[in-house]
Amino acid sequence: MKQIIGLWAALLLLPTPALAQTHRHPQGGIHLSLWPGLSTGRVDTLRTTSFNLGLVSRLHRLEGVGINLLGGITAADVRGLQAAGLFQLTGGRLTGVQLSGITGVVSQSASGIALAGLVQIAGGHARGVTIAGLTNIVGEDGDGVMTGGLINFIGKNGSGLHLAGVASLVGDRFTGLSVTGLLNIAGDRMQGVQLSGLINITGQLRGLQLAPFNLAETGTGIQIGLVNYSRKAFKGVRLGLINATPQTRLQLMLLGGTRTKLNAALRFKNRRSYTVVGAGYPYGGFDEGFSGSLFYRAGLYLPLSGRLTLSGDVGYQHLETFRATASRPRRFFALQGRVNLEYPLGKQIALLLSGGYGASRAYNRRGFFDPGLLAEAGVVLF
Repeated sequence: MKQIIGLWAALLLLPTPALAQTHRHPQGGIHLSLWPGLSTGRVDTLRTTSFNLGLVSRLHRLEGVGINLLGGITAADVRGLQAAGLFQLTGGRLTGVQLSGITGVVSQSASGIALAGLVQIAGGHARGVTIAGLTNIVGEDGDGVMTGGLINFIGKNGSGLHLAGVASLVGDRFTGLSVTGLLNIAGDRMQGVQLSGLINITGQLRGLQLAPFNLAETGTGIQIGLVNYSRKAFKGVRLGLINATPQTRLQLMLLGGTRTKLNAALRFKNRRSYTVVGAGYPYGGFDEGFSGSLFYRAGLYLPLSGRLTLSGDVGYQHLETFRATASRPRRFFALQGRVNLEYPLGKQIALLLSGGYGASRAYNRRGFFDPGLLAEAGVVLF
């Protein structure tokens, strides 16, 4: 170790070509550094370094290769390769590759590859490949491949492939594929595919949203989730348990019939489509014990002449009898289709008559049982 330190100190004291240069624009210098101020080259606004090696180095401009055990600080632009065990700070633009063990910071724009163990920051644009173990932060546009272990944040527009473990936040528009674990936001417009483990949010959607909860101001494309919501008109396909807009009419349904003695449900009625979510009491009586069900239906409706409305829907029903019998298992499901006629009795109440077909099946067995016609009647409130 003493021999290595001694050799390094000798190199610092030798009159290198970089120190011997006296013209106004020294180029191609070699910079060896133990610490800023203890190095082979001084820092000024004229010097460009082509090769840098050290523990912690401070340069004006780098065009070449810079490798530091701890960190590198460059006041102006970097063209080439920067690598440091802890941090890299670039005051100008980066064109090339920046590798940082913990944090990489580029005050202006970055083009190329930027990798950091924890946080990667670009004050201007970021184009190329940007990867950080925790967070990527881009002040303006972020284009290309961006991967953050937790969060990607882009102040303006983004494009390309963006992956984040928790959240992706884009201030204005995003074009491409954005995938996150929980939250995915494109503030103004999303053009492409937005995937999230919990919620997608955008102003104008042109493409696909896939998450349990999808929110858009307006859009054209596809929304797939448990709840799909748009504040204005949405043109496209929406597949979900609940598809809603501010114009969606929320109605209470009370029904009974041959397949279920009593149902209570909420209907989300849109311009030409509706979805129904409810619970029921399918079987009852002294000899059958308690039972319960949850169901979901999706359908379309068409107003007929006068006040009559024709509708049709298909649905899935989960049923629990809590004890198996010879005719029914303890837990099973049913698939059903209905045709409905609805007639208003007043401003807040309507009569509903339904007929259809259904069949049941156990989850752990093949084949359907108890197939047949069904009939149902009830009222729709509000």
